[in-house]
Formats: sequence, structure tokens, C-alpha cells
Amino acid sequence: MRAYRTTSNSALTVLAAEPPIHLVHRERVAYYYLRKNHEFPIGNIHYTPSTQPITENKTTTIKNRIRGETIKTWQSEWDTFERGGVTRAFFRNMSKSMQLVNTGISHNAAQILTGHGRIKSTLHRLKLSESDQCRCGQLDTVEHIVYHCKGDEAERKGLQEKIRGECVAWP
Repeated sequence: MRAYRTTSNSALTVLAAEPPIHLVHRERVAYYYLRKNHEFPIGNIHYTPSTQPITENKTTTIKNRIRGETIKTWQSEWDTFERGGVTRAFFRNMSKSMQLVNTGISHNAAQILTGHGRIKSTLHRLKLSESDQCRCGQLDTVEHIVYHCKGDEAERKGLQEKIRGECVAWP
């Protein structure tokens, strides 16, 4: 995925539908301890090894619980994160955002979904553009691009179909 370097890591992890690296690390450490049959705590899960061999079904169940704890922690962090407001408007629920793994969000869509990109009102405010007007003549803002601009209608419809097709609400 391509995005501007000013985009928060938290917003990018949401668009990539992958938990932040510190949570992935914690999850993989738990998987390692599970495989080695060692005791470990993760969130509300406290695994205590047994003397009997662990079955494939039990391993899968525990891994699913660990993944659930990862997503729950990620959701909690996302809910309290101060930045990423534009992205949060589209992706409030981490479980649902993870359904978007293979939707192929384009570079332009990532700019819009994060509020970081070639948005004329932002560029004009930073004195990087002489005008804050969209090519259609309206004030160029994220809201304008997402909901109103006729010039972006084709890409917006494609993005809406991808998002709605994955059972995620369009704001």
C-alpha cells in the first residue's frame, strides 16, 4: 500500500487490515508458547499447559481466542487514538476492517481514506497550491471528494462497492 509519510501508522494498519506490529509480535509469541506447550498470558487468556498432548482442534480454538484478543486490543487502541479521524469515519470496527484484506485499496483511495493526499484545501493551507478549488470548481475537501465531486464519481463508486461488498458501512 502506498500513502504519504504524514499518514499515521495506526491509520495505515487499518487500511492494510493488519494489526500493529507490537500486537502481531505478542500474538506470535503466544503461538510459540502454545506450540512449545508453555504457560502464557495474553489479554483475558491464560494458557496453562496440560500433560496430555494438545489436539489440533484445541490448538485452533486457542489460536482463534488469541487472535480475538489481538483484535480486541487493537480496537481499544484505535478507539483511544487521537489521530486518524478521517480513517476512523470509514473504519470504526477492526473485525470488519480486517475483512477488507484483499480489496486492493488504491493509492488515491488511501489518500482519501486517511485525509492525507493531494487535497487542494490542505495544499492551499500549507501554501503548496495557489487554489483550494477542486477541478469541478467546489472547495476541495475530503468530504467533497468522498460524497459530492462529479470528477471522482467512478472511483468513489468502485470504493463504495468494495467496502459495502465486505459488509462494512459507507459513512
